[in-house]
Amino acid sequence: MQSRSFIIGFFVGLVFFIFLTAQEKKQLKGWHYVLTAVTMLSILLVLTLLLKTGSTYGRLFIYKVSFPMFSEHWLHGMGLGNFRSQYLLYQAAYFAEGKQTQEEMLLADNTYYVFNDYWQFLIEGGITAVFVLLFAMFGLGYLFLSNRRKYLRGMPNMLMLAWSLLMGLLLVAFFTHVWEKTLYRLSIVGLIAIILYFSFIWGEKVSRKSFLLGVASIFALVLFLADIDKLLYHQAYSTWRKAERYCFSGYMQEGLELFDEVYSPLKHDVLYLTMYAYQHKKNENFEQASILFREAAAIRPSNELYRQLGICYDKLGDYEKAENNFLLAVNMVPN
Repeated sequence: MQSRSFIIGFFVGLVFFIFLTAQEKKQLKGWHYVLTAVTMLSILLVLTLLLKTGSTYGRLFIYKVSFPMFSEHWLHGMGLGNFRSQYLLYQAAYFAEGKQTQEEMLLADNTYYVFNDYWQFLIEGGITAVFVLLFAMFGLGYLFLSNRRKYLRGMPNMLMLAWSLLMGLLLVAFFTHVWEKTLYRLSIVGLIAIILYFSFIWGEKVSRKSFLLGVASIFALVLFLADIDKLLYHQAYSTWRKAERYCFSGYMQEGLELFDEVYSPLKHDVLYLTMYAYQHKKNENFEQASILFREAAAIRPSNELYRQLGICYDKLGDYEKAENNFLLAVNMVPN
């Protein structure tokens, strides 16, 4: 789906650039707009309905399941980043009702993104996210119109290219999840920086050094936030890898001690919690394993985590909790 999303996005960006160029030369006719709209709609329909239809229907199923998440929390939202911790619970509740189709059961998976970043932002941010998106839309629209007014004799080619690429990349986020990717964020920041440069710096008697320093600072901040965990907890991650080596080599007690040593700084990491839980389960410490599996599931649930919880409760003799967790695992991903 991501490849199709970028095809659509960059095709729209190319068309936008061609239109801007043609408008500067006053070569556009009314039928050009109609033909372009029909062509773009046709390409969109072919890419979504004729190619990889299973992927398209899977996205539609995610929208169906995620809509109650928005309708129930439209005012305050579910909280930024909380979609991944809540969606599978809604999916499990949907399948538990027994109203699903066989195709929906086959399409279900451990899902952590809506594959539409703007819709996911609305689910997590509620009414505040609505206003943020509207503000961003009007802000970009105002900036574009001010560019048209400033460059009455024609926009510089670099500025037209920046606007075209920006429109294409922003459109991509309607069809897949990209905002969490560092390269995507850097690209958006770079394109907006180019647009702001031509809007307020180019041809004006203002300091360029301050502007460039600000852009460089934002780039550095994006890069820092992308790897903040590895930078802040480098030693803890190194100890974790050492703990895994001990456990895999048969030194279970030494490995568990190292796992426990880095619990405080790494308890937010689902993979760490899961690996730590597996080692306790292998050591037949099912009580501690169940605690760690629950913590991991609270951050990013999956049908496998709940299946493991069911096994732990079964070994502990708590058959009611075991059954509940096995049912939840089946309903989350029934295929």
